[in-house]
Amino acid sequence: MQDQPPPYGQPPYYGYNPPPYTGYPGGPPPRRSRDVWRGVGLAFLLHLVQAPLGVMSYGVTIIFIGITQLVYLIPAIVIFSKKGRPDMVKGLLIGGALTFLLNAACTGLFIILLSGADFR
Repeated sequence: MQDQPPPYGQPPYYGYNPPPYTGYPGGPPPRRSRDVWRGVGLAFLLHLVQAPLGVMSYGVTIIFIGITQLVYLIPAIVIFSKKGRPDMVKGLLIGGALTFLLNAACTGLFIILLSGADFR
């Protein structure tokens, strides 16, 4: 009788251990945090597409990678969202946002330094 839970309203039987709650019938939840990291890694691997584009455009696409990355990140986001991989989409968005912010900061600093601004 210790295999079954006690009836509602009755004190629990001594020694009854209910199975751990996972929220998913039949097993533990899937490990989705790995997909977020895979998405970030895929975003940075897709940035290698910029190398041939940078050579063909004499470096203009490398300077504005924060904008030109949309050429290959938007199709990747659409593909993974249609496949039902929302965590991979989150990773792609995180990778794209990091690239955009880093590019904006470096480009702004570069423009300020080229303008000859004096910070004394």
